Amino acid sequence: ALPLYGRLLADQPEGGESARERAPIVLALRHPARGVRVAGRVAFDRFLGRLRELDEGERALRLLAGLAEQGLDRRLVEYQRARLAFYPLGDMDLARAAARALRGAHSSGADAESRLWVFRSYYLEGMGDLGAGETGAAVEALAYARSVLDGLLGMRRDLEDEESRFLHLEALLARALVQLGRLLCELAASPDTPGPKHVVLARDAHEHMLEAQLGYARAGLDVQASLNSLLDAELSEELHLLGRDVDGLDGREQCHHGLLVLDETIDARDQLLLER
Repeated sequence: ALPLYGRLLADQPEGGESARERAPIVLALRHPARGVRVAGRVAFDRFLGRLRELDEGERALRLLAGLAEQGLDRRLVEYQRARLAFYPLGDMDLARAAARALRGAHSSGADAESRLWVFRSYYLEGMGDLGAGETGAAVEALAYARSVLDGLLGMRRDLEDEESRFLHLEALLARALVQLGRLLCELAASPDTPGPKHVVLARDAHEHMLEAQLGYARAGLDVQASLNSLLDAELSEELHLLGRDVDGLDGREQCHHGLLVLDETIDARDQLLLER
C-alpha cells in the first residue's frame, strides 16, 4: 500500500505539499524495521519518479526541501536533488552543486554505506561535468569514484550479513557503470572513430559487468545478461544525459554509441576465441 501511496501522491495536483501528506514516507524511511524502510524507499522513489514523468522537476525540488525539514536523511535529499537536476531540469550546475553537497553530508565513518554515498557524489559530479562538456574534470571525478569503489569492494562485505551483501553487489555493478562513464568521456573527446583506448575501456566495462553478474548469481538473484541492463541501473548515464548535448552528440545516442563499442569488443573477443 505504501509504494502505491507514493505514486498516487504525485498524481494529485498539489499532492505532497503538506507535511501531513509527506509524513508516511518520512516515517517509513526512518523506521527501525528493514522491511518498512524498503517499502518507504519504494514509495519515495515512485513519488519522485512519477514527478519526473510529469516533468514537474521544480515541484519535486520543493517537496524534497519539505521532506528534509521533516527529518529525511540529508544524503538522500542531495542525491535525489542531483538526479532531478540531470532530468528533467537539465541543469548541470545544480547537479554538480548537489553532488558536492552530498559529499559534505555523508557520515564521516569508513563504513560501507558511507563509502557508497561518497562514490555516488563523485560519480554524479563526474556525470555533471560530462553533461557540461568538461570531459577532463569528468575523468578526474570518475577516477575518485573508482578509487572509493575499490576500497569498498576490498572490505569484502559479501561475506557478511544480507544487507552488506547487497551493498557489495551494488558496488560491483557501479564499477561497470564508472567504466562506461569513462568510455563516454573518451567518445565525447574523440567521437569520430573508436580507437584502442575505447576498446580497452569497453573491455574493462564488460569484465566488470560479468563479475557483477557472477556476484548476483552466487547470491541467488536474477542475472541480467544484457548490456542494456547497465542503462537500467539507477545511476545510468542514459538517465543523466537524456536530452543533453555533449559536443554535439545527443546523450541517448552517446550512451548507445558506448554500448555499441562494448558489443563490438565482445564480438571481436568471441571471434578470436573461435579462431583459436
